Amino acid sequence: MYRSRPGATIRSVAEDLGVNSETLRSWIRLDEERCSGSRVATGAAPAVPGPSEGETAALRRRVRELEEERDILRKAAKYFVGETRWCASEFVADHQRRHGVKRLCQVIGIARSSYYHWRASAPDLAARAADDDRLAAPFRTIHRDSAGTYGVLRITAELRAAGHVVNHKRVAWVMRGIGLAGLRLRRRHRTTLGDPAGVKAPDLLGRDFTAEAPNTRYVGDITYLPIADGTFCYLATVMDLCSRRLVGWAIADHMRTELVIDALAAAERTRGSLAGAPAEPPG
Repeated sequence: MYRSRPGATIRSVAEDLGVNSETLRSWIRLDEERCSGSRVATGAAPAVPGPSEGETAALRRRVRELEEERDILRKAAKYFVGETRWCASEFVADHQRRHGVKRLCQVIGIARSSYYHWRASAPDLAARAADDDRLAAPFRTIHRDSAGTYGVLRITAELRAAGHVVNHKRVAWVMRGIGLAGLRLRRRHRTTLGDPAGVKAPDLLGRDFTAEAPNTRYVGDITYLPIADGTFCYLATVMDLCSRRLVGWAIADHMRTELVIDALAAAERTRGSLAGAPAEPPG
């Protein structure tokens, strides 16, 4: 292969075959010694014996196998792009005449029994796919009428009410295939556990959340921020009711009193002083 491609380098040929460049260089050197012969001049030291015919034939056979595997994998790549359920078996069926079922299954890593099972059940799979396509239309209608909120269970109930005999697993399969999903509400995280025996803080604002001038009335709140690892951070804020400006905030991994004090201290640094300004505490 190296000699049949003018201008090709050992490195490029080795990359095509999937072998180390030094290994290919050794193969070429051994083949050249075999072809040129090992003629020893009279009185000269004996030449190092080259590889036997059997070794050379084995090396060439291995090169052919690697070239065949490369060609098979290149052809298989476009089948796996679609990510269909039986794409590997479809590839074997389309190329078995040239490479054989055993060789194809060996290269792409599937059991021959899986391929033969797929071939035997192909008519049933085709009929099921056609039935899925038939169900897709009412699925889309119900999903659209619910403003995209209905999921598997509600769509299953609607179909059964309309007279369709269908399982929720089948509904989930078809919905996934056509790209439909219901609306999932985020689970609320309870951040406050009230103490029934505790003394409630007085309402200094009297539920009047307006202010005539800046730095006269403030409100505060605490919210939680979900993190990717499943834990939460907590954010405490202080807002001026006149300007609606967020004058102070603090963030921590707890909801202790220190979190609110840090937010008030940040607001005091921003405004210089909070003396005399009533504030509605976070609830």
